[in-house]
Formats: sequence, structure tokens, C-alpha cells
Amino acid sequence: MKYPAVIDGEGIELKPLRNSKRAWQILRMACCDCGLIHSMAFAVEKNGNLGIAVKREKRRTAARRRGKAFKGLELPR
Repeated sequence: MKYPAVIDGEGIELKPLRNSKRAWQILRMACCDCGLIHSMAFAVEKNGNLGIAVKREKRRTAARRRGKAFKGLELPR
């Protein structure tokens, strides 16, 4: 699975899920140093606050770390 390559300090644009005004796509990010993967869900709450839920993906992390191709993220040139 490919993960977004983000340069330190760069932002990421998320798109709302179809047929939802408050729920946003789930973002999976991998650490380029250690390969740790998190799934993050974002939602705008009724009071206007941004809600964030983060989950560590143990199986995806293990698969990425044991893969022969793990070299961290390849940043765009």
C-alpha cells in the first residue's frame, strides 16, 4: 500500500466522504523512519470542533517493517 509522502511541515488536504457533511476520509500515514502506521479519521462535530480519532495499525506496521522493500518513504524530488 502506498502512503502519502509529506515533507516536514507540509499540509495534507482531506476530502469529505460522499453524502456526508461532517465525516472525512480515513488517512493512513507511515513514519519514514520506523515504518509505524496509523489510521486517522477526522470529523466536524455539531459544535464546529474538529474531531480526530487515531489508531495504531499493528498488522500493517509489521508487514511494512518486515517487507524487503522497506526503505522509508520516497519523497518527491
